[in-house]
Amino acid sequence: MATRSRNPRRASTRPARRNGSSRKPKRRIGLPLFLLCLIVATTVLYSACSPDREKPSAPSTRPEATRQTERSEPRPAEPARVTIAEEPPAPEPPRHEEPKTGPEPRPSVVEEPVVRLANPEPPVERLRPKPETKKEEPVAVTNAGEWVRNPRATDVVALTFDGSYGDAQLPGMISILQQRGYRATFFLTGTFLRKFPNSVRNLANAGMEIGNHSWSHPRFTRLSADGMKSELERTSDRIEQLTGQRPKLFRPPYGDRNQRVLNTVAGEGYQTVYWALDCHDSVRKDITADYITKRVLDKVRPGDIVLMHINSEPTLKALPRIIEGLEKRGLKVAPVSEVMSR
Repeated sequence: MATRSRNPRRASTRPARRNGSSRKPKRRIGLPLFLLCLIVATTVLYSACSPDREKPSAPSTRPEATRQTERSEPRPAEPARVTIAEEPPAPEPPRHEEPKTGPEPRPSVVEEPVVRLANPEPPVERLRPKPETKKEEPVAVTNAGEWVRNPRATDVVALTFDGSYGDAQLPGMISILQQRGYRATFFLTGTFLRKFPNSVRNLANAGMEIGNHSWSHPRFTRLSADGMKSELERTSDRIEQLTGQRPKLFRPPYGDRNQRVLNTVAGEGYQTVYWALDCHDSVRKDITADYITKRVLDKVRPGDIVLMHINSEPTLKALPRIIEGLEKRGLKVAPVSEVMSR
């Protein structure tokens, strides 16, 4: 009867080798070999990376006696080192560079947040003192110039009246001037000459000075030289027919003029008359006699040419008060030609 093996798992099911030898058991040396290699590698790396370890010096080939003699002989003292202080380099002279013509780089600007106040204060303006310049007062200018005022006339003022569309206030103005013994200058248009010929004769009979104010009241800067000459000639011809006198003074409509206009008018033998003070009776519709009176008396100067209009009821009411205010200052009323001739 066959006996069973104690360990059935270890029982070999393989057939026996042909030569009849049994299998030797394997020795397990993998783990000890791995640990040994790890220790050796760590040691090599440590010795290679350590900065404090000095490399072993190569063995000397000199004999031992020579080395002992060298050790016993004293070494000669090294010569003292002398340190010479170097002089600092001389500073280079400043270089004068030519100014660059190209645009300068703009500095970077950091935008600050804007804080808006509920009631901001107005900015304070820094007033710089202006150099004092002596202003030359305009005087009587002839030829291609224009008349504005004459500062040499220290005791008179020229009151001038433009007429175009109406003559309702003219009789009262003539009466006030005659009562005071004064004369004034009236600039008339072709429209006024055609509509109110009798009023033109009354002005001439009262000794008033009559001037040319164009025929159709256009802007002279928009006209050609021939157009300006036609306006002047037609108006002067009509005034001469009605009064027997040809005017020598001209006032441009709307005060619209330039050097070309002044030259053309002067070439036709006329003197251009502007003004130094406008009473605003043709500018504002709500004008009053009090406003006109105050404006003229507050701003008028001796030798001024004052602009007024015939067809203005507030001007008629203000005229006697203006004359009284001028007389209190020692000023009289005179025609333009008389004021500018002083």
